[in-house]
Amino acid sequence: MNRSRLAVGPTRWGGIDITDTRWHNDIMKRTVISLEDRDKAWLDEAAAREGTAATELVRRAVKLLRERESLEQQPFGEVLRRTRGLWRGGDGLDYQTRLRDEW
Repeated sequence: MNRSRLAVGPTRWGGIDITDTRWHNDIMKRTVISLEDRDKAWLDEAAAREGTAATELVRRAVKLLRERESLEQQPFGEVLRRTRGLWRGGDGLDYQTRLRDEW
């Protein structure tokens, strides 16, 4: 049987926007994970708070870890290139000096 589930759309989890993706049983692979009792209890409580399945939270967590790993593997120059121009608070050195003067 080929059942499918449509995406819910953008959602917030832990302060981060995560967009659910479409999936089909023939694309996603089932897996079994073992969790300590306290981690399983937390997962069930988090799923209840979010109004979603625990499996969806696990998928989101895996996605976040993969994205973080991808960011950590970027060469420093690439990170600088991608973040150039983000600071809009004036002269950065003046800002740093003011902050340090507060210490």
